[in-house]
Order: sequence, then C-alpha cells, then structure tokens
Amino acid sequence: MKTIMARLSPRIVLSRSGLRVLVRGMLAPAKFTCKTCRMDWSFALIPGTKAQCPACGRVLKVISPASAEQKDEPPSWWEGVPVLSWVVDFFLPESKATPTWALIGRAGLWLFLIWYGLYFFRTPIRDLGEAPGAIHLVNLVFHEAGHVIFRLFGSDFMTVAGGTLNQLLMPAILVVAFLWKNRDAFGSAISLWWFGENLVDCAPYINDARSLDLMLITGGTGKEVEGHDWEYLLTQLGVLNKDVYIAHYVLLTGRVVMILSYIWAVAALTWAIRKRS
Repeated sequence: MKTIMARLSPRIVLSRSGLRVLVRGMLAPAKFTCKTCRMDWSFALIPGTKAQCPACGRVLKVISPASAEQKDEPPSWWEGVPVLSWVVDFFLPESKATPTWALIGRAGLWLFLIWYGLYFFRTPIRDLGEAPGAIHLVNLVFHEAGHVIFRLFGSDFMTVAGGTLNQLLMPAILVVAFLWKNRDAFGSAISLWWFGENLVDCAPYINDARSLDLMLITGGTGKEVEGHDWEYLLTQLGVLNKDVYIAHYVLLTGRVVMILSYIWAVAALTWAIRKRS
C-alpha cells in the first residue's frame, strides 16, 4: 500500500476550506484500488478535488465537499467475468478523457459512415465493380503502390499480389497503431471499417477473373489487356473456376467486418461518454 497526499497541480484545484482541512489533518487517508493498473493507493480526502491514480491518471473518485469520506466507485458487472473483462480491457483501453467537441465529431463521422456504408451492403457485386464509389480512388493509390513495393521480392506472383496485399495492409496497420500506440478504440474501429470496405472493393475483381468485363485503370477491360490481377492470381493458384464463390465469400467477410466496426465504434463512443460522466 502506497500512501500519498493530494498535491497542488493543474489537474487538482483545492478550495481554501479544503486546504485548511488538509493542513489540520482532520481527514484520514482513504484507500483506493485503481481498476486500470491494479495498484493500491491511500489519499487524503480533500473536499472539492479529484482522487487520481498517480501511475495511469485514472480518476478514482470525485470527492464532493458534502461528504469527504467516500469509497471508490463500485466495480462494473463485467469485471467479475474474466473473459468479458479481458475483452473490454483489450478493445476499450483506458485513455485520456475525450473533449466534448471530439465526441461530437466522432459521432458525426460514425453516422456518416453508416450512411455511406449502406451503398456497399445494398449494391450487387457486379454493380460494385462498375461503380465502386469515391473511396475506391483512395484504395487504388495503395493498390498501385503495392505492386511497386512487393516487386522487391523478385517474384511475379508477389508483384501482382502486392497490390491487394498493400491495399489491405494499410488499414490493418492503422487498426493496430490506433489501439496499441494511441489507445484509441474509436480510431481502430474506423480503420477496421476501412479494412472491411477494402475487402468489399476487391470482391468484384475476383468475381470478374474469368469474364474480364470490368473496366480497368488502363481504360480497357480485362479482355482487351489480356487479363488483370485476379485472373493471373487465381490461375496460378489453380482455382480460377471458383472465382465467383471466392468473390462472394470475400464480399460477405468484408460486410461482416464493416458491421463489427460499427459496433466497436459506437461502443468506444459510449465508453468515452461514460468515462466523462
């Protein structure tokens, strides 16, 4: 058990009456256990201040002037279930409080992606290939860059596959970076949405591997330029005759990932609002 006294800092504001109570030593230290880092602390309870964990910054308890001797907030219901507790800690990591303007902006972005994403759920796979949406131009930049990057492997197969690999790799990297580096669950959820949308973006070209009817970036169809990426890849893998089945499974996976990202994003928003309250 570590015993500390609440200190004067920009994050702790003491009223004059609270300061006199501290000096006179009229308040005994109260014990708190931080649910984030699992460390035990003992604070001098000062009315009108916040008891914060010195290790991670989590607010342990807001001490009201009316009653200084208060206990830490009761544990949440999922903390008694090890699996659920791990899931919450992993996908909704503790981070700094999100400002109100940021919460409003994130909620607006989530609503926009719901509206924009409806197109990828209700549009048939062949129509997605003919009108993939504006975000396809963003995906295309990483796709074409992937051909150049993966050419370093010295393999024709990797050079061709590198377009799709890099297209999927970029949002996957962002998912991990936001979650582990920034501890930003909402940013990870939005990146996961982009990953799912990229799967949806790939599906029409897999579906077109034999028919070669889709218009390519070169201005012609696959028939006019002797095939495209997925015609070559599936031929090399010996599964060209299963292009339609593979495409529909990829499309379904992309849509499921997008749905999961919506759920994750709204859970992150709810968690951030709960933390502020």
